[in-house]
Amino acid sequence: MKDKNTPCCESEWWVNLVISFALVAFASITSGLSLGLLSHSKVDLEVLIKSGVPREQKNAAKVLPIVKNEILLLCTLFIAKSLTMEALPIFMDRILPFWSAILVSMTFVVAFVEVIPQAICSRYGLLSYPVRKVLDWLLGKNHSAILRRAELKTYVDLHGIKAGKGGDLTDDETTIIAGAMNMTQKTAKDAMTPMSRTFSLDINSKLELQTMGMVASKGHSRVPIYSDDPANIIGLILVKSLIFYHPEDETPIRDMTIRRILRVYDNWPLYDVLKLFQKDSEPTETDGIGINPPLGEKELLNNSSVYHGDGEIQSDSLYDGMKESDLSLFLNKWEQDCGQISNEELESLKGKYIR
Repeated sequence: MKDKNTPCCESEWWVNLVISFALVAFASITSGLSLGLLSHSKVDLEVLIKSGVPREQKNAAKVLPIVKNEILLLCTLFIAKSLTMEALPIFMDRILPFWSAILVSMTFVVAFVEVIPQAICSRYGLLSYPVRKVLDWLLGKNHSAILRRAELKTYVDLHGIKAGKGGDLTDDETTIIAGAMNMTQKTAKDAMTPMSRTFSLDINSKLELQTMGMVASKGHSRVPIYSDDPANIIGLILVKSLIFYHPEDETPIRDMTIRRILRVYDNWPLYDVLKLFQKDSEPTETDGIGINPPLGEKELLNNSSVYHGDGEIQSDSLYDGMKESDLSLFLNKWEQDCGQISNEELESLKGKYIR
């Protein structure tokens, strides 16, 4: 078969050569765009828009309208790529012999349409070892798909039910995940309540009806106790322990069980503070974030204080003249913390405390 080639260096030969290179370049662009655009989902782009660096936010905002209709984009790029690849051998055949046109067009398609564009657009070339080393040298090492902290938080938010993207994470779940991630960037100061907003009681005050009403209205499980100056916090009392006190007795707060509190610097990382609380509360019973230190770390307030198995110090004077209903509540708590109470112990308590 005789080749019908255009003589070299004539105007028609140059036109066919330019068209061939243009087809290769256009096919390379469509191949790179098909991988570069379709490798990012709409969720990925929304994450970059909300949490990426300014340059990424700007670029993602431009790309998102294009990739919203993925099927149309995919068909457009594939049809354009197919047309250019089919047309390339026709024009190559006019400037080269038949057999060389096939080899050259195939080489151009593999190298400049498939391998190089996809390696450039994705920074990840699925190539044999020698070619991969060359691309790594030219383009840099492969980039992993690890998200930054802000991007990961946004990614979690977009998987929530509230985002309306089809995710099934509840608001509580997304809030907990985001809170756990935020803790690494927060210090103890971020979790502290300013002294001006803290409800506390003076150790010299009495547990009268008005005071107990204020404590109940605040809704706190613990109330700080100060001495003279509100900034001089010396400990705290458990609100649940007030069930054993009667307002008419006007029990001095200094006669109550005052528990020691941990002291930390406001610049400590919040996770370190949490670990400190967990470590300090291991030997004893805990309630929420507060701790029950062992006896050696307590403030002993009077000589009649006694230590119970729940890690608290109780004073005999707290239960003088206790009513039988109140004693029942106390005994139920004691049974939970210390085990069964013998009949002898029960009769002894009744004789000592019941009016």
